[in-house]
Amino acid sequence: MTERSAHLARLLVFEELRSLQGRLCRAAGDRAWDEFERCFAADGQLRVYEPDGSLAWFALSPHIGATIDVEAGSGTLVVHSFGGELTLRAESRAEAVWAAEYVVGQDGSAAGRAHHGYCRMHQTYLRDGERWVIRSIDLIRRLQD
Repeated sequence: MTERSAHLARLLVFEELRSLQGRLCRAAGDRAWDEFERCFAADGQLRVYEPDGSLAWFALSPHIGATIDVEAGSGTLVVHSFGGELTLRAESRAEAVWAAEYVVGQDGSAAGRAHHGYCRMHQTYLRDGERWVIRSIDLIRRLQD
């Protein structure tokens, strides 16, 4: 493989990972939990940390979407990620750090209130056959109102 073709192959992987990230955020916002779960490896995991570093909650495949559904409640869920710093570690392993913003809107009750926050997501990926999947996400909350 020439140096040029190696660079092109790496760029193609990065585009696949960006597409996977977009699918993950869209599926979460649509609460399409089956599609959301397909973004993860069979042994995938999500850990959510508070700004002080303490573990808020975690979930394992194939129950990550269901756990988010319970944590978010019945309101609207919006997730945007951007600024991915992608690193290819091997032909079948990659890592990324994403900045993200989320809104969890509560129902119309008097006690309901939308929560808006910012976080960083540290993700690891595996190639599963012809496709990339997420092995883990460490979501670290930075600011929440």
